[in-house]
Amino acid sequence: MIEDKKIAGIYIRVSTEDQAREGFSLPEQEERLREFCKFKRYEIFKIYKDAGISAKTGNHRPAFEMLKEDIEFLLSLNVKHISTYSLIIEEHTKLGIKKTEPIQEEVDYKMYQTIIQLLKENQFIHYEISNFAKPGYESRHNKCYWLNEEYYGFGLGASSYQNNKRKTNTRSLTNYPNKVLEEEILTKEETIEYEIILNLRLLEGINLNKFKEKYQKELKDIYSYEELVKNHLLVEEDNHIRIPEELLYVSNEIMVKFLQTKQKI
Repeated sequence: MIEDKKIAGIYIRVSTEDQAREGFSLPEQEERLREFCKFKRYEIFKIYKDAGISAKTGNHRPAFEMLKEDIEFLLSLNVKHISTYSLIIEEHTKLGIKKTEPIQEEVDYKMYQTIIQLLKENQFIHYEISNFAKPGYESRHNKCYWLNEEYYGFGLGASSYQNNKRKTNTRSLTNYPNKVLEEEILTKEETIEYEIILNLRLLEGINLNKFKEKYQKELKDIYSYEELVKNHLLVEEDNHIRIPEELLYVSNEIMVKFLQTKQKI
């Protein structure tokens, strides 16, 4: 079934001759990303290639246009939920070791905005930074996590959260039967910080009534976030605090600013 497949599109580019000489040629990038997809068991849907075009051309790049066309094709499959994430090249992975260059932030931002626009035009609800769903098809499991509610995790590397304890299973198959895992006992202060960071990933943001019910305190008595609202980095309405959709791309910076307004617990 198509729901069981993990499908990936590969986007590669070379803007200068220097990049090609330094090991970033299109064939070398393609080889590395094919290896990555094989390791992650992703089925490659299509490979998008751009050569000799500056990133300043933005969404006029040929492969960028192809990407939009293929999003429209995927929409024609009548899927109910779509998640979209930018590939992060970690330091000790094969892509990191081979110095694979990520796409420029400007291109990444334009891709994100294009995806939002196309999905919303097709009746998808943008309910979390990276997640979109048709009405009634939001991920209940993931939303439990973003609402900072309790959950169980089973299998290698899986995480659980109960009674203010975060547990992470070992990633070693050899050690797994011995239940070797990491455990973190959260203070009330840490629990509230998790609550804020996770809730702000949702477009609905932090429900102020539920926050008070859960922690017996008003959010404004712990964090002085009024200046962020005044500067339009946050929106306060309908008893919620949220990040405006047009600023979701820089949400991490806004979350840090929010946490820095802490008064007391």
